[in-house]
Amino acid sequence: GRRLAALVALEEKRFEDADRLLREWIDAHPQSDDARAILADLLSRVRRFDDAEQLFQSARARKPSDLTLATRYANHLGRRGDFTKARRIFTEVAVAGPNQAVHHANQGIAEYWLGAFKAAIRSLARATAMEPTNASHWWNLSHALLQSGRLAEGFEVYEQRVELMGAPDWWSDRWRGESLEPGTPLVLDSEQGLGDGIQFARFASDAAERGAKVIVRAHPRLLPVLSRVRGVTDVLSTEVEPPAGVRRAKLLSLPRVVGIQSDADLGHRVPYLSVEAKRIDKWRRRLHPEGLRVGIIWQGNPRYAQDFLRSPPLAHFLPLTQIPGVTVYSLQKFHGVDQLDAVDFTEHPITPLGPELDLDVAFLDTAATMCALDLVITSDTSTAHLAGGLGVPTWVVIPFAPDWRWPRDSPHTAWYPSMRIFRQQTPRDWPGVFEQVEEALRAELDRKPL
Repeated sequence: GRRLAALVALEEKRFEDADRLLREWIDAHPQSDDARAILADLLSRVRRFDDAEQLFQSARARKPSDLTLATRYANHLGRRGDFTKARRIFTEVAVAGPNQAVHHANQGIAEYWLGAFKAAIRSLARATAMEPTNASHWWNLSHALLQSGRLAEGFEVYEQRVELMGAPDWWSDRWRGESLEPGTPLVLDSEQGLGDGIQFARFASDAAERGAKVIVRAHPRLLPVLSRVRGVTDVLSTEVEPPAGVRRAKLLSLPRVVGIQSDADLGHRVPYLSVEAKRIDKWRRRLHPEGLRVGIIWQGNPRYAQDFLRSPPLAHFLPLTQIPGVTVYSLQKFHGVDQLDAVDFTEHPITPLGPELDLDVAFLDTAATMCALDLVITSDTSTAHLAGGLGVPTWVVIPFAPDWRWPRDSPHTAWYPSMRIFRQQTPRDWPGVFEQVEEALRAELDRKPL
């Protein structure tokens, strides 16, 4: 009873219930290492890392060769940012259990975290060969290929996300990049997060050049900004079904469809987002007329499992407010705005614009303000893609093991030529990143006294 109830609660992410049920199970069965391991896993997932570590250590002392326990422990190490140790354990597990694809996949993911792309691609390719219908192996392999710069192969493999996760009815008749009769309606379906929709909208112009009358179907919040993308004729909410028989394609499949081979094929499409001049003027009037005007965004969507690794606390931005000649504006909306409550504004002057932005339609005021500012500094969230797509000067702060679209070994990305990247050199080291940001901001002021 309790065991099953605990596992159901875990599956449904009811972590408090799961915690209580697991502890009751342990009280009733003090010898159950299984229950302790699952509780340790739960504590790790809710970021009680030290408590989890203690439980894992005692369980592993009793069962040193249990591969399931070792895998759980390595996942915990990955969550807390100890990627080197996680890779070592995942590799040991793959050697001990070579016939299980999941062990090679886990090894590949840890190699990917560390930027060892050749090794990651080898391990993940082994996993896909052993379990060719497992979509997550292909998904992870595509990310390793993409981040290592092998875009053509990466986007080819990326298609498996559709093939193996239930292709829609229209998939067999999808648009494959051929020229169309001028004015043929083509619905491009966005998917995944808001940032993905913004990043890939640039390829609408390729479809338009091939004759399509492009209709982008996306999350309702994206429609105002996507309606102004070059090449887009119309937009449609994901809550509305397109007419039967209309040609369709997945927006995130377009790089493959239009033949993207390398970084050199990306940058010329930027800027592809725009805002009307009068909206920009309205927000420009709200800004300080002198000095370097900097907009900041720190928090991504907390529902994303790795958000705690990618979203730096606002506290790290505060020293930037004390640089003479810099005026800081918060563009943060929704999640993370509560962090402003703890700020002493006399010591750290920040003008919070977030609550006033986008009251009529999503994203457009934020975009207009970005166009009026001198610089945007943001974490890896949808607003980073908004600023990059507008072509405004943008600095993005990213974690040690970033998402596939951010390069590890360069401060620049071909996706967004106006962007500069500041990456953690060791896991979870935000102070080091913001030292670099502060130094760069002072250099910016020296170069461009305003």
